[in-house]
Amino acid sequence: MNGDRPPARSVDRTPDGQAPSHRHSTADDGRGPDRPEHQNATVNYGRGRDGSVNTDRNESTDGNQNTRGNESTDGNQNTRGNENTRGNESAGGRTLCVVVCAAGPAARAGVLVGLAQRAGWTVRVAATPHATRFLDLDELERLSGAPVRYDFRPVGDPGPTWTGADAVIVAPASFNSVNKLAAGICDTYALTLVADLIGRARPITVVPFVNTVLASRRPFLRAMDSLRDEGVHIIFDRDDWEPHPPGEGDRRLADFPWARALTSITGR
Repeated sequence: MNGDRPPARSVDRTPDGQAPSHRHSTADDGRGPDRPEHQNATVNYGRGRDGSVNTDRNESTDGNQNTRGNESTDGNQNTRGNENTRGNESAGGRTLCVVVCAAGPAARAGVLVGLAQRAGWTVRVAATPHATRFLDLDELERLSGAPVRYDFRPVGDPGPTWTGADAVIVAPASFNSVNKLAAGICDTYALTLVADLIGRARPITVVPFVNTVLASRRPFLRAMDSLRDEGVHIIFDRDDWEPHPPGEGDRRLADFPWARALTSITGR
């Protein structure tokens, strides 16, 4: 596998005009999480800060897997990609999958990872390709003890899959991702994962981060109603979390309801 970092791309901006703080990218080809169309599909589980690909998929960037106590259930360090594909690595524990979309609060996703771990969850992180530009992938891998999944993997690849998660929090959820998810469009690994877990009737919470203009659009309103009809809990109203005026998203970053999202999933 070529470990060179791909050529830099122009910085996209969110609907609020916010520029992401990190630039990671990956292919987005619409294949399913475990059955891509081509055997030689590119697999990107995360890159180190020096641009090298982390080929030992279950190791942190310093070579020590699981610095936060998420060893395999037999207590032996898993260093060669043989991670439990159900996602329940901790004995007797429950696994929460945090799915991050390309919106301003994405850079603070580590807050939710820490809160969930302190509440007893094993946490795994997936992200949309555009969201990786907001994220410090190395830091999220260090916190969670596993690579951030943001691309599909080829058939037969022993890398991790999070379809066995017990619950999902999609936060922040972008305008684009909410609409795609409701419409059944699975053109990224993250959306395919969430669609799969909705079908498995797992507890799912979605926390949109959109401005008032986009939040007033009928497709978005219909999408939220559709997801609620399927049992998805959405934190998005005047009592919980409401849209922000256009161009003022940065002022709301510190108020993003990470703790409320975790509370909503507990016990479901």
